[in-house]
Amino acid sequence: MRFVFLVAAGLVCVAAAASAEPATPEGAKAMLAAYAAYLPPALAEKHVVAVTAEGDDYVVAWDIEKVAAALDAPAEMLKAAPLVYRVTPTPGGGWRMRAAALPGLTIGPTQPGGPDGGAIDFDGFRFEGVYDPAAADFFHGKLGLEGVSADVKAKAGDNLQHVVTANEEIAADIRIRPGAGAQSVDIGAAESSAGSTQQTTLVAPDREVPLTDTRQGAATGESAAAGLRAQAFGDLWRFLVAHAADDEPPTAELKAKLAALPPLWKEVSGEADLGDIAIDFPGGAASVKSAHEEVRMTGLAETSSAELTLALNQATVQLETAPQWLQSLWPATLALTLEAGVDGLDKVAAVALEDPGFVQNFKLEGETKAKVADLITEGRPHVGLKAARLATPLVEATFEGEATFGYEGPAAHARITADTLDKVLATLAKVVETEPGAQQYIYIATYARGLAKTEDGRLVWDIEYLGPNSVEINGQKFPPE
Repeated sequence: MRFVFLVAAGLVCVAAAASAEPATPEGAKAMLAAYAAYLPPALAEKHVVAVTAEGDDYVVAWDIEKVAAALDAPAEMLKAAPLVYRVTPTPGGGWRMRAAALPGLTIGPTQPGGPDGGAIDFDGFRFEGVYDPAAADFFHGKLGLEGVSADVKAKAGDNLQHVVTANEEIAADIRIRPGAGAQSVDIGAAESSAGSTQQTTLVAPDREVPLTDTRQGAATGESAAAGLRAQAFGDLWRFLVAHAADDEPPTAELKAKLAALPPLWKEVSGEADLGDIAIDFPGGAASVKSAHEEVRMTGLAETSSAELTLALNQATVQLETAPQWLQSLWPATLALTLEAGVDGLDKVAAVALEDPGFVQNFKLEGETKAKVADLITEGRPHVGLKAARLATPLVEATFEGEATFGYEGPAAHARITADTLDKVLATLAKVVETEPGAQQYIYIATYARGLAKTEDGRLVWDIEYLGPNSVEINGQKFPPE
């Protein structure tokens, strides 16, 4: 997904320059200048990108080895053929872009004669993008890969690890359209993969010792950004590139660029589904039949919020040295949603931008720091857990709760329910037969069951936070008065 977004951003920035039809040397110079405006001087001076007119097309070539050299990497550190694609102007100021190869990378040792290094290969790469200023989705791009593989030895502290990965049938689709707000865009993307594997070993003097063997089945995902302030981000980036050699960019101009960013976006969101995840490691293994994740986050708005939903289906853990009773915990299924929010982040951004120190160094100090802290507290930040459910062969339980933070201190409450603790107590009784120290857990579980109230056949614990070191469970205060 990140790769697709980067490709799209790079193409959109040259849309205006690629309007000549057919391709001309002058148009190639204009396109190259558009790219250069986004490149740090160290890269622009190395001529890492070239644009030439060839028939109806502009041929764009990125010299990856020059990019590495500009970043002061040793000459043998990275070897790769140039990344080449064609941009064809179309009527109405649009263009079409296509690429049929993504160069493989050969990574050399970090030190001459060193043992690390390897290769990354991209098979069956294809990309096609269309920019049409008159279309509802003014940019639409599709990417595909038959496979991505890597075989790399890399240092991990004092050790050397050997990592071999393979990803099959990767596909992605991205669309960009004008946003509802001025100078903003809406981005939507979808991606999929047929599966992946990764083996990691520790390189010993005479052999390689297995560390992990990870396998994942098919995966799909979708991401979106609504109201992204794309033009403001682009303006800021070009400004920073233009003043990269300055000790400090002009404060007034930098402040104006930063002030155009909020609220950054209206909302960014994404979700992913993963299937058949398994990992083997020394002494055991773990697996998840399927996993689902959703994220959502608003920008720096009058009312801001974030949400994370996570679900793990049929998770299991096997440890060779674990006692037999531990297997009664699996498989486990977990689902939960975490929410957080605060008011006034738009005011926080405005106050921060009035501080020259923040504008130049992104550091809040003194009076500004105190103002920001007051505004956040005034916005009553809160965090909540909802729709949380844990199911195992021993117990099925639900959890929910919320905490709010304000000038008067935190306020919090929670609610826990369970079908029964009978299976838990029966299992603990068996554990005590071989591990007498587990008797204390029987006491704890029995006491917890005694505190519960019953609603619709379920055990329920309503918990209220009363203040420092004090809570109330089903009307009973702890510690007792």
